[in-house]
Amino acid sequence: MINRVQRDRMRDYVMAKLEGSSHVRPVRTQVFPGVDSTYFVVDERAVVLLVDQEYPGERFTDFRRAVETSRPETFVQFLPLFYKDGKTFFRSAAKDNFYKQQRCLSLKEYSAEDMRRMIAFRPEEKETIARAPGRWLQYYQPESERLHEGIVSFKFAPVHFDYSHMLPEDRPGEKDSTRLHIWNDKREYIGNDLRFGKNSLIPRETQ
Repeated sequence: MINRVQRDRMRDYVMAKLEGSSHVRPVRTQVFPGVDSTYFVVDERAVVLLVDQEYPGERFTDFRRAVETSRPETFVQFLPLFYKDGKTFFRSAAKDNFYKQQRCLSLKEYSAEDMRRMIAFRPEEKETIARAPGRWLQYYQPESERLHEGIVSFKFAPVHFDYSHMLPEDRPGEKDSTRLHIWNDKREYIGNDLRFGKNSLIPRETQ
């Protein structure tokens, strides 16, 4: 679970990188009882929600809808920025699904390297990817022994199940997963000052 110290560090990092490029108004409030949310209002046209915790039930959807309908006269964009801890969000799907690749089951078309890039989405990520332009999601990446602190964007494709190993009459039908996705491109903004672009946070010097 992402703790308060980690959540505060994410908030401070994003705030520091956005300051100076835009009019940024930080808000910490209980959008829902018992759920402390932090978000930034950027230039009064975008809301960047720090998704540093789970939003059970319909709370994530309700928050998005409230943002998008808050000012009917102006379009307010909603950008979720997920905390990339690998446990709550950006969870590896390899461990629980490798046998489906190794035993030539429903994930046999994927390589071992593909499996290492396979992510099991939480509902908040599933909803966001369904609406994301170009199927890109953005994450705050905390500093670790292997990784630098920064903002990382990943482009995802849905994982496709292949049931050709089964008898035709037993196949459930080939389909794309809504929970499992594989990333095939990424952009790292490590140490960059940021601004709000068309649909995401981008380096300040980018036109």
